[in-house]
Amino acid sequence: MNIGTNKLNRGTRLNSFTSKIAHVFFDSFKTALLTILFVSILFFLSFLLWHQIVDSKKISQPVITDQDNGLKVANNTSKDVRQILVLDSYNIGYSWSDNEIQGIIETFKKADPKLRLFIEYLDFKNFPGMGYADRLKDIFLKKYRTKNFPVVIAADNPALEFVLKYRPALFPNAAIVFCGINGFDEKMIKGYKNITGVAEVLDAEGSVRAALSMFPKTQEVIVIHDYSVTGLATRAEAEKQLKALYDKVKFSYAENMSIQELIRYLKGISSNSIVLALSYGMDGDGQVFNHSTISRLLSANSPVPVFSVHEERLGYGTIGGSLLGGKLHGELAAEMALRILSGEPASNIPIDFKSPARKMFDYNQLVRFNIPLESLPEKSIIINKPISFFEEYRSLALTVLGIIITLIIGIIILGVNIYERKIAEQALLEQQSFTGKLIKNSTVATFVLDNKHRVMLWNKACEELTGCMESDMVNTDDQWKPFYSNKRSTLADVIIDNNLDSLSKLYANYSKSALNPNGIKAEGWYKDLGGKDRYIVFESSPIYNKKGELTAAIETIHDITESKRLGEQLLQAQKIEAIGQLAGGVAHDFNNILTAIVGYAYLTLMKMPGDNLLKGNIEQILNASERAKKLTQSLLSFSRKQIINPEPINLNEIVKKLEDFLHRLLREDIKISMKFDEDDLIVFADSGQIEQMLMNLVANAGDAMPNGGLIDISTKLVNLDNKFIEAYGYGKEGQYALVSVSDTGEGMDEKTKRRIFEPFFTTKAQGKGTGLGLSVVYGIVKQNNGFINVYSEQGKGTQFNIYMPLCGVIKGERQTKNECEQIKGGTETILVAEDDAVLLRLASTVLSNNGYKVIEAEDGEEAIAKYSTNKDIIKLIILDGIMPNKNGREAYQGIKVITPNIKTIFMSGYAEDIISKGGLLEPGIKFMLKPVTPLDLLKKVREVLDA
Repeated sequence: MNIGTNKLNRGTRLNSFTSKIAHVFFDSFKTALLTILFVSILFFLSFLLWHQIVDSKKISQPVITDQDNGLKVANNTSKDVRQILVLDSYNIGYSWSDNEIQGIIETFKKADPKLRLFIEYLDFKNFPGMGYADRLKDIFLKKYRTKNFPVVIAADNPALEFVLKYRPALFPNAAIVFCGINGFDEKMIKGYKNITGVAEVLDAEGSVRAALSMFPKTQEVIVIHDYSVTGLATRAEAEKQLKALYDKVKFSYAENMSIQELIRYLKGISSNSIVLALSYGMDGDGQVFNHSTISRLLSANSPVPVFSVHEERLGYGTIGGSLLGGKLHGELAAEMALRILSGEPASNIPIDFKSPARKMFDYNQLVRFNIPLESLPEKSIIINKPISFFEEYRSLALTVLGIIITLIIGIIILGVNIYERKIAEQALLEQQSFTGKLIKNSTVATFVLDNKHRVMLWNKACEELTGCMESDMVNTDDQWKPFYSNKRSTLADVIIDNNLDSLSKLYANYSKSALNPNGIKAEGWYKDLGGKDRYIVFESSPIYNKKGELTAAIETIHDITESKRLGEQLLQAQKIEAIGQLAGGVAHDFNNILTAIVGYAYLTLMKMPGDNLLKGNIEQILNASERAKKLTQSLLSFSRKQIINPEPINLNEIVKKLEDFLHRLLREDIKISMKFDEDDLIVFADSGQIEQMLMNLVANAGDAMPNGGLIDISTKLVNLDNKFIEAYGYGKEGQYALVSVSDTGEGMDEKTKRRIFEPFFTTKAQGKGTGLGLSVVYGIVKQNNGFINVYSEQGKGTQFNIYMPLCGVIKGERQTKNECEQIKGGTETILVAEDDAVLLRLASTVLSNNGYKVIEAEDGEEAIAKYSTNKDIIKLIILDGIMPNKNGREAYQGIKVITPNIKTIFMSGYAEDIISKGGLLEPGIKFMLKPVTPLDLLKKVREVLDA
């Protein structure tokens, strides 16, 4: 009986309501999980709603004053309690200074609860005279005689003047931090030490510009201020800023008026004016006002908009402007005080001149004067703007909405769950059919076996890979065919016939193997039905029922032939690299030996008279040494350890010099023909790279002629023009040296020709080539700004054309070098560092015999030491690449510290000894590859010294 029927029968036996609910919610894990999730979300949203309701009942706390600053530590005399004095210039209720104090208190409270803050309100608005200041000093002497404040904060101008005047008597050791200072000039604190703070720079220009953008027909700006220290300072700052607007509008300043005179004056101003209120805390009669009171008076009696420069006046009748707030000043001052308490000297803290202002406006005043919001400056802040219920109670509204949505989702989930139960049985049947289609259409070769080794499914990828059709593996009458059938050409037959024992045993013992919960895996080479070698990986994954019984197994066959071959090619390339390292090492030691042989043979030859019978023997030794030298150079080229040293080179000479070596690369049944341009072609390239390029091309041509043939190498001067570029699709206009390498081999088809420059691509049999030769050629050509093209037809051979940018052409007959020419000597002092005693003695002898003074060193450290001692007379250093203690490069770096532009020649039998990363020599270095003849050494020495 199937599962769906069992559930249906059991459902008919559930009579009680409780049983039915339990069946719905607990018979399905998915339903139970969704129920728990739904209830959890509903509970969370309900809690959030309760929290929002409670939160809305909270009442804001009043502004903290000096009577309860929230920072005192009662009855705490611990030494770790730090004390700070704050001097407020004015009285409680003056909103600017109240906000400054609030900013100071909040910053200290957040930073360190152990700080004890003392706040003194100096009340200079009501008592501006200096006699009052003297009495305050006397009070503070008694009140704080036992205090040693590390920092005193002075809020606004009067407090700063007070603390600067009386600091020697009251706070001699305290650092001073000021804030809210109008008209600040560094002359105010000139001569005072240990002081810093925040200057109050009002943005009068910003407020007026905002006003003019809102009221473009304005003709006059009435500026109102008092004659207090702060009021005069703000006027001076405003006048300085407003000069930029003198050509746009007229400015008038309300002089020292009483409040009654000011009211009468405001009522008489014209309608094309605006008012700019600066600091106004005391009228001409000495009557004191706070920000809110004076703002209401100005707004109520002014027929035109009143703009301001302080945030504290916004909301009391002013329309707004570019406003500066006291709280930010207090915060900045408190932060500076904390830095001083942390040990930073006040003199190291720069005075803050930024005083950032914000564009702020009162919505009620905007409505009063019919100002559209679109006319306000960008990023303006608007207060008193009416907001909707959703905006005011966004969190509450979103929470309620979330509860409603959650309930709706719960209802939908319950409906979907009921619907899913009705179609579950149908979906289960369709899933089996879908799984079969999925396997059949998979691009991975996949088949399924039942527990009796019969093939249940066999997809198209299996047919393409093995050649075994579905009809050979599975019967159409649902009677499964055994996996090991008597018919030939099944997959099992192919595996067994090709002696893959591991795979044979895998399937022969399938029942036992399939019990392994991790499945089974095997791999190996085999020939498919077409006779092609393939490397395949078989994987088998068992399928069990709920009782743990094996019911089936899903099998996959992966063809990894290509990646396997690439891995083998990489291994081959690594072997070649190891051989190259060995070849380079042999060349190094052999070149040292050759240097001694060549050097002393030359010295002997030069001292022999022309009729000496032994002279011929010495010449034979030198000829043999020259052949040995070419051999080691070929080894270095093979190992790719030669220096990449681009310079103008004669392309014809490079090709000619390589002829003998190219013959040795090829079999005897392959001939080489060379043809050169009548003029010498000069290109800017590295000669070693050009040699390597030619060797790779010739070796490739030889492999393409298994039955022998002819390789033709030629050079030619060509001009590439627009017609050539359009015809062939590559190149740049100009003169080029063309090097052509052609063969009479098998040729290539178009498909092969498109891939020949890909790394590791090869048409040779397995293990016969790395596929790197032509990719190296391509890289060399591109590195030297050249172009390469290939022409090939099957059965007609191949021709490679390399175009190298031309530096110049040497016309006429070529001059042969006279190896016996006399070389000019010299009298300079030369330091020679060489760890091989024979070569050191040889170099010293050659140089000394030609007039030079030689200082010898046997290793790098001795070379540095002797150069340091004789740096004034040494004109040239000759360094061996490999030496004990310090090698040639390290010795060179040490000597460069003493003399940065020292002339240097490196000699080494192995180029990698001295080349930098990327194979390039450092600028100014000359290099000689061993073996070096005495003649070549003397030439190079004279060339470097005379440069």
